Amino acid sequence: MAIFIPPDCQPLSSIIAKQQIRLGIQGFGGTGKNWSVLGTPDKKQRGFPNPIVLNIDRGLGAHSGCGHINELPFYKLHKRSEMKDKLIEWLDKNASKMSEEQTLIIDNLSSLEQIYHEWYRANEHMFISDKGQVNAFAEWQVKEKWFNQLHLLFHTLCCDVILLAHESERPDKSTTPGQPGQYTGKIRAVVTGKVGDTIIKEYTDWFRQRCCAKTQDPKPETLNGFRMTKDEFISMQRTFEGDTVYFWQTKGDDIFDGKASSLVNPPTFIPATYDSFLKYSRQIKQQ
Repeated sequence: MAIFIPPDCQPLSSIIAKQQIRLGIQGFGGTGKNWSVLGTPDKKQRGFPNPIVLNIDRGLGAHSGCGHINELPFYKLHKRSEMKDKLIEWLDKNASKMSEEQTLIIDNLSSLEQIYHEWYRANEHMFISDKGQVNAFAEWQVKEKWFNQLHLLFHTLCCDVILLAHESERPDKSTTPGQPGQYTGKIRAVVTGKVGDTIIKEYTDWFRQRCCAKTQDPKPETLNGFRMTKDEFISMQRTFEGDTVYFWQTKGDDIFDGKASSLVNPPTFIPATYDSFLKYSRQIKQQ
């Protein structure tokens, strides 16, 4: 039987280009999301390569003076009500020129949501019907369209993309106004509307940032989760300064939806460092 292969097709085994990473990291405040992707100022822990942080809410104070980190201070370049459209312009004009060796870090999802809703409040008059009423669905329809536009641009970039997100325990689905939502015990990234239901599919990987106090007597379930012996776990703890260990949950469970498509057979928990990410990264054939 003759097999027709259309022009420009190629077997996946022949692909030699670096595959783009689009990593979402959700976590409660203070769990070390910025530290995990940017590394430590003394570079004892490496961050993701050549980072440019798209900073909307002044979240980089702890990294002041770090010459290896470039910041795009969106918070002082544009008015809040203008950031929605300015962000699309910047991604299209500048992020599109970033190389495979660079990492674009979006700090953070809550800020993206806020600048959208501030834009909408400033432009609500655009959605008034002939009857003089605001379309009740317009705010959410336009929001979904804008986030889809953002993610389409993320997909077309050569650089890796990391989105940082706050998280909270909240209902999975809202019901009618004034009524309690349907609660299933999930911990999800803080973003409202349909965007929150579909955002994970736009990313190759979605982790939960967690932390715990150091211990000299780790529990068996902890060792199983990290796939480490007791000595390996204690040694791993020493790579973190202070009394806290920061780690990523790479696999979903009954309270968290996650995935790790860029990694090969990772344990449930890995140290929240770039080197740990590399350890389990899917190796792509190079030229």
